[in-house]
Amino acid sequence: MNISREGAMDNILQKLDELRQKEIIRPIDLELCRFLRERHPQISSEVLLAASLVSHLYQQGHVCLPLDEYAGKPLFDNEQVEAKMRAPALDTWLTALEDCPAVGKPGDYKPLILDNSDRLYMHKLWHYERTLAEELVKRSRQQDDNVDESAIARWIESSFC
Repeated sequence: MNISREGAMDNILQKLDELRQKEIIRPIDLELCRFLRERHPQISSEVLLAASLVSHLYQQGHVCLPLDEYAGKPLFDNEQVEAKMRAPALDTWLTALEDCPAVGKPGDYKPLILDNSDRLYMHKLWHYERTLAEELVKRSRQQDDNVDESAIARWIESSFC
């Protein structure tokens, strides 16, 4: 049976809504997908699935979705769900994301960012991570001329010798 693209999107949104109703995902995870579909009517179900998963992972303390760790595997594994959702194969997922106008590369201003290591970010999290990394590099290059090297040497010797 060949399901139209719109039918596939409705199907994925229906499955995500079931997950939301069972409190497996949060309303914001589903609303992100609805927002993306509203803005990009031709968005694929693979991109919607990735968007819901990257939002879901954020609430679990992760800043990105490492696609290779989830590709081809069951998602949102929970006994309460009748039809288990499975992530697409990595190549299929990457192609869908790269072809989607809602997904950009690092430095683009798009809702989702796909980096060169096949990690998908929500833009704000990619921006925060990049800003933090730049600041850490900047601080690591700063030199403080007021460092008392002999005091540091004495501390090291007393602590580790």
